[in-house]
Amino acid sequence: MDGGRFYTFQYSLGVHGMRKPIVVLLLAVLTPFFAPPILACAESTTLFEQSVDGMMDEWRAEAVNGQITSVISKLEDFVRAHPDYKGPARLLGDLYFRKQDLRSAERVYRNLLARYPGDKETWNRLGGLYSAEDRVNDALAAFDKSVPDANEYPNLVALHRRRGDLADFERLVAADAQRNPTDQEKLLNYGMVLRSVGKHDQAIELFKEALRLSPPGQNCPALDDLATSYQDVHRINDAIPLLQACLSSNPKDYSALVNLGEAYIELNRFGEARPLLDRAVRAQIDKPEAYVDIGYIEDASQRWKSAVSNYQKAITVDPLWRDAYIDLGYDYYLQRLYSLAEAAFIKGLSVSPRDGRLCYMLGATYREQGKVVLARQEYEYAVSYAEEGDVVAAARHELHELDAEPPDTAH
Repeated sequence: MDGGRFYTFQYSLGVHGMRKPIVVLLLAVLTPFFAPPILACAESTTLFEQSVDGMMDEWRAEAVNGQITSVISKLEDFVRAHPDYKGPARLLGDLYFRKQDLRSAERVYRNLLARYPGDKETWNRLGGLYSAEDRVNDALAAFDKSVPDANEYPNLVALHRRRGDLADFERLVAADAQRNPTDQEKLLNYGMVLRSVGKHDQAIELFKEALRLSPPGQNCPALDDLATSYQDVHRINDAIPLLQACLSSNPKDYSALVNLGEAYIELNRFGEARPLLDRAVRAQIDKPEAYVDIGYIEDASQRWKSAVSNYQKAITVDPLWRDAYIDLGYDYYLQRLYSLAEAAFIKGLSVSPRDGRLCYMLGATYREQGKVVLARQEYEYAVSYAEEGDVVAAARHELHELDAEPPDTAH
């Protein structure tokens, strides 16, 4: 799955961005709730599940639409009364996380793990929380216990890069795939690692092999990943049929809906992209990628306030979604709302430390305000941290221009 789209900047602000793999950290799950006591046990279990399905959908929608405090209160009451139910407890932790109450989120996740030590989904959430706090070793330990799926491997790559042992991690995943050449899941995992380290041609070949091994009717993960790898190298016309094939068998596949929408955006076919993204929001109301892409379409249509609203909604559902901070800050930058732009970029850096693009854009914002010393510092960070060559080149260009100007004495 892929998320995040950056503007094609004027040279004064830099460059356009690379596609960023989606990292799913905050998944809400559906669990049984309640049934009338007069029903037989087997039937009551079914109604139990149906009832909580509806309640969880309502709670998620309320939280996305700004009622997060009210939903937290409801969930606190529910979890106290029903401490053994995993889904509501996970959602409560997720909502604390969205409010940046990380201590309460950790407490909820830890309480659930005390009851269910092998609960992989909760370990995954805890790993995401520790990652946000830059507790790299704790995050990796939690993710190890979650046995993450392929979509989480970009986050693992980022963590291992921060810890300094990325090469060892890549070799470990490669060896696992080589020992199990017919295991589709291990091939998808390794392919995602290759994508995350920029080895796109190798990733494409691996995803092709994983697709060949896919059981009939269960090939959407491989189709999505192969399509996304094609999009990485701008082979949009190769990606589109794969995503359409997935949606023909699974019309609500969120990954395929978002990626196909993004493919059409790449081709400036906004009228075809928007309905797909709207479907993606209906399929998964509390994931950030579709909101960011809808925001991009709104920006392209000169509706920047609507775009900002969508970027803010993406941040509401996933406070770690770095791409939303980038696009939100850039909109504020264009409107000369520099204090708001600064806040967006600084917040983005708090959840994505050492992000070269964010450093560059914060530097550009500082420079527009005459904060030359601060601008220089951020451009230097961008040169040191950025993985994208275009960002590094733009930052060096700005530093060269600053070197030719009189030194700043005010800041």
